[in-house]
Amino acid sequence: MKNTYLYILLLFLAGLPAHSQSVVEYISFDYFVSAADNDFVNNFSNGPGFNQITTNGITGGCLTTPITESWGNDNAIYCSKYLDSANYVSNTYISFKYDSTQLNAANFDRTVTIYLRPSADFNHYIIASIMHDKKIQIVSYSAVNNPYVVNLQHNHWYEFLLTANCITPAPVYQISANVQLNDLGLTGLTPPIPAGNSNVTFNDSLLFVDPAVQVSFSATLNGGARYIDNFRFHGVKSADSCIAPNGLSFLEAEEVSIYFNENTIYISQELPSMNVEIYSVSGQKMFSSVTYRGHTSIPVTDFGNGMYTIRTFSENPDKGNYQKKFVVVK
Repeated sequence: MKNTYLYILLLFLAGLPAHSQSVVEYISFDYFVSAADNDFVNNFSNGPGFNQITTNGITGGCLTTPITESWGNDNAIYCSKYLDSANYVSNTYISFKYDSTQLNAANFDRTVTIYLRPSADFNHYIIASIMHDKKIQIVSYSAVNNPYVVNLQHNHWYEFLLTANCITPAPVYQISANVQLNDLGLTGLTPPIPAGNSNVTFNDSLLFVDPAVQVSFSATLNGGARYIDNFRFHGVKSADSCIAPNGLSFLEAEEVSIYFNENTIYISQELPSMNVEIYSVSGQKMFSSVTYRGHTSIPVTDFGNGMYTIRTFSENPDKGNYQKKFVVVK
């Protein structure tokens, strides 16, 4: 969407509905009907050079890797977006088979890389990699770790895990990124043995509140990754699309649904009546009204850039009581 549109970036804080609980999504790359119907093309976009085959994986099929990569431009993007949120930890996993005979690294030929990139500004990323020189690297918008050297064994399968945790909210917006490398042996089925780890802590308000964090990965043959397998993400789901939609639901409880489209918040409710209030980060009440059964729209065109809180409550203490944070960016 164009910059003139109004983006509302939502941070779940309290009263999370069931659909926004932490979920685990797993792709084994075993499903393959044709080149146009398989796990990779059905669940990822971009990723030129990755091709799914029906053999050589841990439990069946897997991905072959491109010879080289263009740093951050040819990563395979998972067709879901996820929420970085306080009280929730996101985990992204990818497994790779290491082939030391293929090492011919130049420029950005990492063995494997996991990206978490907020949709509002991709530059506020977390990028975790196994470098071609066998070092763990974590890079963020404002920090980088001290690369940790690992001992990769030829023909072994490895599990690469990036954990992102939003640990301290405003005004600090502190985030920790942790990487774990596990050795899965020659078959990929051996119980994981820790082979290295690293971490970094940094501050980033945009990444902390962005509700549509793009999850992706890349790997290269020149970096030593012969095959890729078993992608997994564990976190809080947001917009289930590779392309951010115009309308994004951020609350769908049994009795209340709240979503936005461009510059308007929409409320649909089954309750006879409900109070709705919106506050600025300084505590100023920006909006207050009673809404009734049916549909209500609240324009926020005149709101300045910044963080706001929307509160809803009703006479019934067990229904309609929610509080969410959101950020307006014009």
